[in-house]
Amino acid sequence: DASGKRQIASHFYPLIDLYASGDTHVIDWQLGLMKLSGVTGVLIDWPGTAKVWDYTGNAANCEAIVKGCERVGLDYAIVYEDHNLGMARDAGKLNVSIIEQGKADMAYLRDKHMVNKNYIQLNGAPLILDFGPQTLQGPDWDQVYSVMPKPPTFLTLWNQIDQGGKMAKGEFAWVYQNYMDGLKNFYHFRSQVPLKFGVAYPGFVSAYSEGGWPGPTWSIKYSTDTMEATFDYARAYGVNYIQVATWND
Repeated sequence: DASGKRQIASHFYPLIDLYASGDTHVIDWQLGLMKLSGVTGVLIDWPGTAKVWDYTGNAANCEAIVKGCERVGLDYAIVYEDHNLGMARDAGKLNVSIIEQGKADMAYLRDKHMVNKNYIQLNGAPLILDFGPQTLQGPDWDQVYSVMPKPPTFLTLWNQIDQGGKMAKGEFAWVYQNYMDGLKNFYHFRSQVPLKFGVAYPGFVSAYSEGGWPGPTWSIKYSTDTMEATFDYARAYGVNYIQVATWND
């Protein structure tokens, strides 16, 4: 446009202009700002080890962030995307079953990441979150985690602990259109969840329809007021862990 900004598929333009997610200079700058803001760790959305579509590139960017965490002194843990297993299977892209691919993914995390001193350990076990479950259900997780020396501290997305089977130890809150009502339900009425991660975020502005993709069309006001309201609510409830949620689809 007239100001020199390039056309991008986003409602927000980066202050540093367009960048590559694996750029070490960008990673160090972003993680440095996070650390200065009081953030102690990063939960990294990880696609798994299947060499399908953009999974490989996304996995490489994850590894770059892990190295950045070590450089700046931040802890980290993995947020698994079990939905990737289902999508790859349904497209005929997997050469093994979703269980075997899941086990391969966990073996990779076991050997590559959970041995790192800055990988987050919670309640005596490595922490793993899953954005779902969306593909693996109940007993599937017993098989997938069988490659680990001991079960992880495994958190599902809110309202889905039952789908994690006996392996699930808790849930993490997320962004949804019912906004504070959803958070109230999670904090005050999910008494069957033994471990809860709270959430804080500055808003949500969907870009799915503009990009021609299915997905949410609702929005939550993007402002410091939203960030303060969600953060203060989590603190008032008394959760020990608060995730600052990002949504980068």
